[in-house]
Amino acid sequence: MGTITLTPGSSVPVPAMVEVLIKPYRYIHEDADAFVTFARRGIEAVVSDLVLARSGRVRLLEDMLQFLRSKGVLSGKVDVLMTVVQRLGNRAVHPQGRKDEPLTLADADLCERAYTSCIEWFFRVHHKTAVPVQLRSAAEAGRVEPELRVVCLDDVRAEGIDVRQLLAQWLTVDFEVFNDIRQEDEGIVEYWLPIVEAHPDTWRLLMDRFRRIVGYWHFIPLFDDAYRIAREGRQRDGMLKLDDIPHLGIPGCHNAYFMTIATRLTHRSVRTFALLFGAFAAQLETLAENGVFFDEFCANAWTNEGLALCKTLGMGRLGDHCERGAIFARSMRHMSEVHAFGRWPHLVSLYRDYFRSRSG
Repeated sequence: MGTITLTPGSSVPVPAMVEVLIKPYRYIHEDADAFVTFARRGIEAVVSDLVLARSGRVRLLEDMLQFLRSKGVLSGKVDVLMTVVQRLGNRAVHPQGRKDEPLTLADADLCERAYTSCIEWFFRVHHKTAVPVQLRSAAEAGRVEPELRVVCLDDVRAEGIDVRQLLAQWLTVDFEVFNDIRQEDEGIVEYWLPIVEAHPDTWRLLMDRFRRIVGYWHFIPLFDDAYRIAREGRQRDGMLKLDDIPHLGIPGCHNAYFMTIATRLTHRSVRTFALLFGAFAAQLETLAENGVFFDEFCANAWTNEGLALCKTLGMGRLGDHCERGAIFARSMRHMSEVHAFGRWPHLVSLYRDYFRSRSG
C-alpha cells in the first residue's frame, strides 16, 4: 500500500488514505463480512500512519496498537473502539474461529459505530482537520437502514438458509430484548425447531440484506386446556408441546397465545414496527380468508414496552404471571374496535361477518 502519512494540521488528506477508509462503507448493506474485513483494514491504515509518524517499525495491527499505547497516543475510549474493530475483523478474516456462526446484527452495528468514531477521532482530534467530504458522505450513507423484508419459512428454504442456524439466531433476539431471560423460559433450538417447522403460519421474521434477523412476531394457537393455563399465567414459553397446538389447515376458531413481537434495540423505529405489525395483520387476513379465525389472544407482558403495547392494543390485564410479567387478553369478536387494525378493512369485515354468523 505504501506510505500514507497525513501531516498533522494538514487540510488535504492523502487520496490513498481516504480511499482505504471509504471502502468499508461500500459493503455495509451488501456483505457484513466484507464490511467488517475492510473496516479492520481501515483501522490498520490509521494505526500505520500513527506508527510511521513516530518512526515505529512494527507491522502487525496488535503490535502497532501496543506501540501506540506505550507512546500515550490513544485515549482509553479510542483504544477500546479500535480493539472492537480489530476483533470483529479477525472473526471475518478467520471464519474457522467462529464455529460457523455468522456475524450478528449487533456485531455489524457495533463495528460501524466503532469504526466511524475512530475515523472521526483520527481527523478531528489527532490531525485537527475536518473529515474529508467524500468520507463523511460515505459514513452518512452507511448509517441508512438496510432494506428490510418480511420472511416466512418458504422464503427461508427457497434461499437455502439452514433453519436450525436461523433459529439459533432468532433466539438471540429474545436474549437481547428481554432482560434476565432464563434458558428454561426461552427454550432451545431443539425444542423450538419442530414447532416453527410444523406451524409456519404462526410466525414471521424481519431480515436485512445480510440475512440477519432484525425482529419477529410469533403466536401459538392452543387447545382449550393449554390456553387456559396460559391465560391464568401458569405457562412458560419453553414448556409448550406440539400436541397443545391445533392445525391451522382446518377451518375453525381458536384462541392463541401471542408470544412476542420484538425488534432488536438497534432497529426500534415506527417503520420497523409497522412492517412487523403489517405482516401480522396480513397473516390474520390470509388465515381468515381460509376460514381460520381467533376468538381471543392473550400475552405475557414482562417489559415496559410489552406493557405499553398491550395497553395500546386495548388488551385487558387479567393478573400476574406465576413467575414474571402480567397477563393481558383481548377478544377478537369486535375487531373494528381495535384501532390498530383500521388499515385492514377487509380483515375487519371478515371477522365481523364471521362472528355475526356465529351469533345468529
